[in-house]
Amino acid sequence: MKPADALKSLQELVEQNSGGCRDAEDWAEVQRLMGAIRSGIVRQYDKFDELEHWLDVYFSERKHRQHSGGLPQIRVWIYTNVDTLKGCVG
Repeated sequence: MKPADALKSLQELVEQNSGGCRDAEDWAEVQRLMGAIRSGIVRQYDKFDELEHWLDVYFSERKHRQHSGGLPQIRVWIYTNVDTLKGCVG
């Protein structure tokens, strides 16, 4: 899968998932998509790391509770990193 397609699929997965729990099937798909994205990153590695962090928080039963904006704010941070990375994949 092309990294740009993986970013689009990742964003769609987040849109379709309410977050707050680690469904094994969805988490496996997140990991697969992140692998495809990682293979095409040519700059902005810090944004990839941020995206990975926020996905972990979003799909966690507890970690998302530590952020005042909750899941909606975490979703915004995920989308922001996805948008940034769209211009950084080869």
